[in-house]
Amino acid sequence: MKPRNKIQREVVALSSVLPPITSKQKEWGITHSYTAKERTYAKIMYRYFVLSSRVKGWQVCRFFQIRKQRQVYEVIEPMRLWFNAEGHMEVEAMNRFCMSGRIDSWIVDSDLSLKQVHTSYRDYTLMLPISASKVTSTLLILKRNGLKRSFHNIQPRDVIEGLLKNNMFETLWKCKQYSLLHALAYDWNVGYNDTEKMAAVKVALRHGYKITDGRMWLDMIALLKRAHKDIRNPKFVCPIDLQKTHDEALELYHKHEEKQRKIAERKKLLEDKKVAKKYEVARKCFMGMVLSDGKVIIKVLPTVKAVMQEGEAMHHCVFAAEYYKRLDSLLLTAKVNGERAETIEVDLKRYQLVQSRGVCNQNSKYHDEIVNLVNENMSVIRKFNKVV
Repeated sequence: MKPRNKIQREVVALSSVLPPITSKQKEWGITHSYTAKERTYAKIMYRYFVLSSRVKGWQVCRFFQIRKQRQVYEVIEPMRLWFNAEGHMEVEAMNRFCMSGRIDSWIVDSDLSLKQVHTSYRDYTLMLPISASKVTSTLLILKRNGLKRSFHNIQPRDVIEGLLKNNMFETLWKCKQYSLLHALAYDWNVGYNDTEKMAAVKVALRHGYKITDGRMWLDMIALLKRAHKDIRNPKFVCPIDLQKTHDEALELYHKHEEKQRKIAERKKLLEDKKVAKKYEVARKCFMGMVLSDGKVIIKVLPTVKAVMQEGEAMHHCVFAAEYYKRLDSLLLTAKVNGERAETIEVDLKRYQLVQSRGVCNQNSKYHDEIVNLVNENMSVIRKFNKVV
């Protein structure tokens, strides 16, 4: 797209004088994007890293894709995001194969050009998985708001727009609550507009509590709230052992309701044709999907009853926390030799793995294999999701 206004002409002019990536920067990206073991693999592996710097009145985030085949590495630059001090964003990107199921099917021979920020591109700028990032210089307002050396593997657009437009994001960032920010990124508007949830966050900040697992902590707060416990009490909000307290919150939830009432409620839920039908219809397109590497087999949880059985067998909160009501989250079960290994949640808006939990929320010994299998087959999930 040709530049249409003064701002876009300025971006194009600045982009034309940006230096190409250096050998030292390539080596840094490769080293920080692959583990030592991964660098020995013969299979093709793609990774992304981001280099960000200040260019006059703009903060530019340069996305680089590493294409690894055996021990040969090719690095291309498919996208640049430009932000000014007011939070205005311009996007430069390569063209893509429009009929491909992958979001990053770049036409390598194409040049970077301006793209209109329609809804699809707003998603597109948030979906590339980042393995490493480095910030060498920043706009003064971003430096004041806490941006220093890295995006900590959070999407650069989330970070910059959050620091410029969201006071709570800025506070959490300065307090180094990166795990919580990761978890909130999947539920951005809803999470920050939840008054009680933000009140619990403020209690944790006042007591200097570092949240090490944001997703588990948010689940714990949700369970405590449903069990009618005081989520502004630091006894609950700032646990010494998060895993233990999460399990206790789950137990409190179950004890909150009488046994007969709980059974009747579950029975009513399973017999409610409207709820069951809504979930089954939403997951019908995934019924034939099987992800496997020969040892691990991953399939969708097709019904609410299957979700309940998964939660009971794995002793976690996938059913109690009502994950089946989140129709933009795909629930999968991973089995090895016919035995349940882990329960998986995939975000269907961004096509990213949210979490993979084994028995009692612990990682199984197949955790890395399961995570890699899901990430490598994200395009398969995307294709099945379109077959409705």
